[in-house]
Amino acid sequence: MEITSCTGNVSLKEGEAFIHLHILLSDRDGRTYGGHLLSPTPVFAAEAWVVELEGPPPERRFDETTGLFLWR
Repeated sequence: MEITSCTGNVSLKEGEAFIHLHILLSDRDGRTYGGHLLSPTPVFAAEAWVVELEGPPPERRFDETTGLFLWR
């Protein structure tokens, strides 16, 4: 499989670093597969471009309405 795209962010969740990534993979026949990149997923080679934001880190907190951990 080849990584054709992978985007996401790093924020804090319950005081710990939380990585949220969406990945798109392609196989030899050109079929693509996408979704969340979950741990532990072995990745043998990849390139990353990281942009550091200034100021306090984004923090995720539980949102009662959606049932998700969203940025506050």
